[in-house]
Amino acid sequence: MAAGTDATRASSYSPWLSLWWLVTGRSLDGVDRRAPEHRLTRAQALTAYTSGSAWSSFEENDRGHLRPGARADFAVLDRDYFTVEDDEIPSLSSVLTVLGGEVVHSSGAVAPVPPGQGDAARSSVGRAKE
Repeated sequence: MAAGTDATRASSYSPWLSLWWLVTGRSLDGVDRRAPEHRLTRAQALTAYTSGSAWSSFEENDRGHLRPGARADFAVLDRDYFTVEDDEIPSLSSVLTVLGGEVVHSSGAVAPVPPGQGDAARSSVGRAKE
């Protein structure tokens, strides 16, 4: 099974909104639209969105998973998808996104450090976390 967004027609491009829908079955107005037996676990929803979608586009050998030889597409999130409350899933965001082995987005503690400020910036991040 594959999952994705309906972004080109009626909804947001956010994968988190789609995952929230698969897990909760609720629409944006808060109404339960899917019976509990038709909802997915968080792991099932993520699998459908990643490896399921790669399978549907015949790219399962190099997309939808993290292993040697696969494309290096991944995101580091601001919170843990598997432990946040259901209603927090749509507001998850990436602090680091890597596509094809290249950083395409970074923010927060993983934001790029300006040249010449590396040691000072890393030290202040370390102190902020203590």
